[in-house]
Amino acid sequence: MGSVPVLERTQPMLPMGFAHPPVAGHASLADRRVATVGVECRKDKDVIDETPAAYRDPDAVMEAQRDLVEVVHTLKQVVCVKG
Repeated sequence: MGSVPVLERTQPMLPMGFAHPPVAGHASLADRRVATVGVECRKDKDVIDETPAAYRDPDAVMEAQRDLVEVVHTLKQVVCVKG
């Protein structure tokens, strides 16, 4: 077929910490509070590594994969449990 296998060209939604330095030193609690407005979750220093800034932007990931997917629904996060 000559095309690159799908798994070799997809962009995972993995925490950027797997390939980059930890977010803890780059995001503040104030940033986390702003980024998680409307989401029921802990907003303290012990979960700063789970701030949305630690992950790739889902819209950007989907845009990069537009030739592989058709977006029919978009979900909004309402709760995050980490403990």
